[in-house]
Amino acid sequence: MLRIKYERLRLGWNQTALAYHARMSVGDISRIESGRLRPYPSQLEKLGAALTVQADALLKDVPAEKAEAVLNRGERWDCSAPPLAGVA
Repeated sequence: MLRIKYERLRLGWNQTALAYHARMSVGDISRIESGRLRPYPSQLEKLGAALTVQADALLKDVPAEKAEAVLNRGERWDCSAPPLAGVA
């Protein structure tokens, strides 16, 4: 699992919430996470800012046991995207 998806799930966000916070399309998020799209540096910067992770770490794989832990938390997540501060 790419770190992008891991961090998104760790925060309890769905792809729509990440797209909102990164100001990107849901389609691009989906294609990046599935490996069908290699993100531009500007997209990585947006994703890194939204996820509070360094952009250069986002395309690295997460170890299987760590990915498994976030996938199997068994929690109900609130995937709503709160408004960004200062955005009208």
